[in-house]
Order: sequence, then C-alpha cells, then structure tokens
Amino acid sequence: MAGAGAARAGRRAAAGAAAAAAAAAAAAAAGGGAGAAGAAAAAPPPAAPPGRPAQPPPLPGPAGPQVAGGAAAGDGVFPDPAAVDEAYREGVRLFAAADVAGSAQAFDAAWEAAPEEVRRRLWQRGISLYYAGRFAEGARQFREDALTNSSDSEEAIWCFLCEARSLGPAAARERFVQTGPDSRPILRAALAAFREGAGAEAILAAAPPPGRLATVYPGGLKDLFYATLYAGLYCEAEGREAEARDYLKTAAEMKYANRSGDYMGAVARVHCRVRGWI
Repeated sequence: MAGAGAARAGRRAAAGAAAAAAAAAAAAAAGGGAGAAGAAAAAPPPAAPPGRPAQPPPLPGPAGPQVAGGAAAGDGVFPDPAAVDEAYREGVRLFAAADVAGSAQAFDAAWEAAPEEVRRRLWQRGISLYYAGRFAEGARQFREDALTNSSDSEEAIWCFLCEARSLGPAAARERFVQTGPDSRPILRAALAAFREGAGAEAILAAAPPPGRLATVYPGGLKDLFYATLYAGLYCEAEGREAEARDYLKTAAEMKYANRSGDYMGAVARVHCRVRGWI
C-alpha cells in the first residue's frame, strides 16, 4: 500500500490517470476496440484518503488495476481487464474479512491475468501471502514491487517480515531490500529500525506521543498509527510476542485505523484476528 503520504497517493493517482488516458487514445485509434478498465467502467471514485486506501487501493490508478485490453500478460495471454479487476476486488474483500487464504488465492488470480507492470504493484497480494504463510512467494512479490516502487520503505519492510519468518531475522537482514528515500519520515524511521535492528522503540520515537498532542500534530494520528503498527510487526519478527500483541491490538483499535480508509488499518485488525488476539 496527504501529509508525508500524500505524495505517494498522488503519484499513484497520476499514474492511473495517465494509464487510462493512454488506453482511451489507443482504443480510439483502433476504431473502438477494447479500452482500459478505467475507460470501460464508470468514472473513478473521488480521491482516496491519505495512506493506503482500503476500498479499493489504487493499483496504480484510483479505480483499481488499470489494464489495457490487448496488453499481453506475463505468460503471453491477453488479459481481461474486468477479470483482473474482479479478482483484485475480491482479494481486498476477503482480506478485510480475515479470510487470508481466500484473499491470497483471489490476488493470485489477478496476478496471473495481469500484465507485468500491474503484477509489480500488487503489494496487497504480498501482504495476504504473508498472513497465509506463503512467505517465499510474499518475499518475491515485495522484491518485484520494489523494482517499481523504488522509494517505498514498506516494500522492503514486508519483504523482511516474510523472510524473517522463513529464514530468521538475522539472515533476513543480510538480504534486506535496498530502496530510495521515502517521502514519509515515519516510514524512513521504521525502515532504518528494521534494517539495522534498532528496536521498536526507535520507530515509536519518530512519532508524536499518544494523547492530545497526536490530534493537533500535523499527520499525528496517522504517524502514531503507523509507528505502533510497525513497532508491533518488528516485535513479532524478533519473537517478542507479548509486546507485539500489545502494540498491534493498540494499533487495531486506533481511530485512524478504523476511520481513515487506509488499507493498513485493515492489516492491523486482520493481524489481530488471524493471531486470535481479538
């Protein structure tokens, strides 16, 4: 998957608009052939809230996967834009319901039908693969994503989380994905903590403290949520389950997680449900 995160959301929205415009032009030139999914469907929904929007996350445009009809998928099969979009949305729906295995299968279907440029933006699939216990596949998804989203710290963090479960945190750190500078300060702090083993405290130190200050600090509630979420994920990767449970339950109950529409709010809630903590 406004403030420091708005730049990323803006880039994705702009990419989606450009893809839709290009597909529409191609369809007109061909005399009315199959156009982009965004062109064939109704107008896209309004701009999503800050962070990683929950329904549906832009991939890469605000209406979900933008796949031009006739563009060859990675296996040489011509993708059906409607089929990719349907499978993608089903993956989102099942994940929100904590059906992580079903979500992973739905995202697999979207991935198999999509062209390469869309496959490398399916970070939601990687998260579902992590919770489904398919760690090697999840790590591959995030490594591929990082080739496209080269300044997204979360691609590197989630790759580490997958590999920490299968290889152990020390070995996963030796393979840490290199990314460029993230525009979000809280994610830069989280990336450094995961990469260097600096501890959950280093992530939390970059966020405003809980309480009233977080509500008046620009982006404070969002930053506090992200810091708490990633502090919990850090602790779980290091085998500190009691601390992980406390942090992640706190993150799942935060106002930002439940009202912002950010996909990562669903991640916090699903994590706790899958682990049996709520």
